[in-house]
Amino acid sequence: MTKAGLWIAVLACLLLGAESFAQAGPSTHTLVLIRSERGAFTVVGRREVPGVLPRAVPNAAHQEWSFEALDTTGAVVHTGALPNPQIVRGEFKDPRSGQLSGVQLTSGAGVTFALRVPSSTNTLVLYGIPIPATLQRTRGRTAAPSGVLARIKL
Repeated sequence: MTKAGLWIAVLACLLLGAESFAQAGPSTHTLVLIRSERGAFTVVGRREVPGVLPRAVPNAAHQEWSFEALDTTGAVVHTGALPNPQIVRGEFKDPRSGQLSGVQLTSGAGVTFALRVPSSTNTLVLYGIPIPATLQRTRGRTAAPSGVLARIKL
């Protein structure tokens, strides 16, 4: 086998392996639109979307909120983090120095944000704090009731 033939065989194995791995997981997940206004959270939309649930890329600097997706038995099926949607961030270039400076404002109005969760999700629990990676779980339920912003039934 030539060197080129070997590379083609390796690439084919990688591509076929990636395709079969992608098919192994669920092929849909749920996109949920949530409205937050005056401390109340309501679901304004929910839709099944094609594709595997994307993996979140952690960005600890802006992850003020976290959530847990629970199934019908109350077991945690997914956790995630998100920036506080009520905080609007912007960066502006100083016309004199050319330096970027950041500004953040808290929105006084209601905001709508989206979360992607497994299709088996029945309830969302939103926290106003990040969930530690080593969160203790008791019988599939969270052991940290503090910091709960809302329990939202889907």
